[in-house]
Amino acid sequence: MHNIKELRVLNQLTQAELAKQVGMTQAQICKIEKGERALKAEEVLLFSRVLGVTAVEILKESI
Repeated sequence: MHNIKELRVLNQLTQAELAKQVGMTQAQICKIEKGERALKAEEVLLFSRVLGVTAVEILKESI
């Protein structure tokens, strides 16, 4: 989900800051950004709210 990294950077957030806002660890965010860990449906919604985009934007690269 390289899209997560792009959206995080556009929002001027570090991995640690995003992790805190979504209730994860920085290591989990790193794995998500590398595509080593998939997001659950409820996590997609949470990330979309925090990053200010739709769920479709979060999933766009995965489709």
